Amino acid sequence: MEQVLNQILTELKVLNNKVSDLEKNQELLVKNQEQFAKNQEQFAEGQARIEKKLDAVYDQTAELTEFRTETRQNLNAISDNIRFLLHKEMETEKEIFLLKEKKA
Repeated sequence: MEQVLNQILTELKVLNNKVSDLEKNQELLVKNQEQFAKNQEQFAEGQARIEKKLDAVYDQTAELTEFRTETRQNLNAISDNIRFLLHKEMETEKEIFLLKEKKA
């Protein structure tokens, strides 16, 4: 009978140890879950910052594209004006040449 009681006591100790281990593991699980929630919150904040920066990049890209288009148009206009002035200068020099030739 004593042997049976000792075996029962041993089994109860084993069960008690298992319950203690389960409680410890449950506490660890809760802590890990809390840490996961904090990490998830930090991730969401980081993602919001990235989205804000990306919006700024989109805005700057749009402005740069508009600036580039305007600059090209202005350069084309300047190029046209230079070609016109060179043409007019050549015509003027030709007229001066012909007038000098007639005078001579």
